[in-house]
Formats: sequence, C-alpha cells, structure tokens
Amino acid sequence: MKKLLILIYVFLLSFGSYAQKNYTRMADSEMKRNPEAWMLDFSKAPKWNYCHGLVSQSILQTYDKTGERKYYAYIYDYVDTMINESGDILGYKPQEYNI
Repeated sequence: MKKLLILIYVFLLSFGSYAQKNYTRMADSEMKRNPEAWMLDFSKAPKWNYCHGLVSQSILQTYDKTGERKYYAYIYDYVDTMINESGDILGYKPQEYNI
C-alpha cells in the first residue's frame, strides 16, 4: 500500500510540473487568435494603442519567464511593422501631439 501511495504521489508531482501556466495559455491564445500583433483589439490596420502596448508587454514578460523564442518573435515582428529603418513610427504624426 505504501508503494502504491508513493507511486501515485510521484505521478501527480510529475504531471503537475508539465501543466501549462496561465500566462503561457493566455499568450498562446492571443497569438493564435491574432496571427499578427497589430490585429489585437480587432484592429483592421496596423496601429499602436493602449491595448496593443499592454498585451505586447504581457507577452514579453511571458518570454522573460519561459525563454521561448516564439513570444519574443511575435512582438519583434510587430515592432518591425510599426517602426521603419529610419525610426519613424507608422501612423504617428508628432504635430498632432504638440502642446
């Protein structure tokens, strides 16, 4: 009986260590639902707003915790879409934000 309990305990411990964390489940779900990060928040065209920034930061934190390159690549591609080689941000017009 003792051996059976130990076996069950070891099995449960090993099973729990492979469970997917909530933050990876969220990130994977968003990446599946929105193949491009600019599509977040039901966007029809590339843009940057609060929602995009918040989700992007969350996915980067997921990368920091897991080290899985797919999270970094997802956000890198978004930034690459939004900022060109000369540093101009797509859709950003500084004159509209001048005080």
